[in-house]
Amino acid sequence: MSAHQSLVVLARGGYAARGVIYLIIGIFALLAAQDSTKPKDSHRSLEALLSQPFGYVLVGLVVAGLLCLCSLAGAASRARR
Repeated sequence: MSAHQSLVVLARGGYAARGVIYLIIGIFALLAAQDSTKPKDSHRSLEALLSQPFGYVLVGLVVAGLLCLCSLAGAASRARR
C-alpha cells in the first residue's frame, strides 16, 4: 500500500469516527430532550452507551477512528514542511 493510499484510509476512518461521535451526541441530546425532568451528565451517558449490547465495540471503534484522524493530522503536517 502506498503512502497516499494509507492517508486515504486514515482519513476515511477518522472522518467516519467523527460522524459516529456526532450521531451518538445527537441521539443522547434527543433522549435528554424527551426526559428533561432528570439531570443528565456525561458519566451516565457513557454508562448508558457501554451498557448496550455492542457498546464497548462501538467505543473501541470510535477510539480507533479518532487515532486514525490524529495520525492523518500528523502526516498532513509533515507533508506541509
